[in-house]
Amino acid sequence: MNTRKHKIDHTTVSETHILPYSDERGAALVVALMILVLLMGFVALAISKTSTETIITNNDISESQTYAASEAALENTTRDFIDLFETKLVPSDQDV
Repeated sequence: MNTRKHKIDHTTVSETHILPYSDERGAALVVALMILVLLMGFVALAISKTSTETIITNNDISESQTYAASEAALENTTRDFIDLFETKLVPSDQDV
């Protein structure tokens, strides 16, 4: 076993501690970056899904408001015709 000493960052470390891990240097950084990229993908997907859900909800609200407005307009028109035919049995073109 080779026990030559090397000076690294003001600390004396034997070569036996360096050599077994020399191939794995930076592996933690690579794994951390891969996890970070994966989490960023999940966040992007969640934001995209939330944006889509917001658009769908706004469209549904708009559709409901439009339907209610058209139904109210039909109700007003029906009431106007009922009032017209109650006062005149045969209304003229100008009355309609």
